Amino acid sequence: MNFDNIKSLIESTVGNVQIQTISKIGAGKSSEVFLANKTIVFKVQILDMNNISDLEMEYFALSALDGKIKIDIPKPLCFGIAPDGRQILGESFIDGIPFTGDLFEAMDESEKDIILAQVGNITSQIHNANKDIIDGIKIGIPAKSEKHFRDHYTDEVKYKLTDAEKSRLEKICNDFIAIAHDAPITLCHGDTHLWNFNYD
Repeated sequence: MNFDNIKSLIESTVGNVQIQTISKIGAGKSSEVFLANKTIVFKVQILDMNNISDLEMEYFALSALDGKIKIDIPKPLCFGIAPDGRQILGESFIDGIPFTGDLFEAMDESEKDIILAQVGNITSQIHNANKDIIDGIKIGIPAKSEKHFRDHYTDEVKYKLTDAEKSRLEKICNDFIAIAHDAPITLCHGDTHLWNFNYD
């Protein structure tokens, strides 16, 4: 990987940032993550125009939540769109221990209970943020999320089910989409598929 190219891309896109050191610290489905100057995390969208990236939404969400919830979250520092169309998000680096599956499995049950309670507390604070806190964030259910939801359960889940289960799942999907447009406004991370839902 040519870090000089990434450095130049970030500096020219977000402005007012001079990068002395940079290293790659991770990657996801839609973006690569870099640590610059040991203090700033830059998420750079992977160069694929068919990719869905919500770094702009993350920037607005972090801005809205900054200082308003009782957890330590990254501070949004900058956002820009590169000449090639990629979104680039800069946020403060929070030092810690990567929470991996192996780390979780190595814990005893009491430690797991503490971690799960903390995750639940964080999730509750974010999803109970009121409209005043999240004003200005893109809210609602974008068409792409609805399509992603339908495509996901059709392609990856539905083929495994019986006809009765398929019919039930179709009703759940339709009911969810029907009520979600009128549901209370809250923050949503946008990854709208079955594995991210709990329902009765």
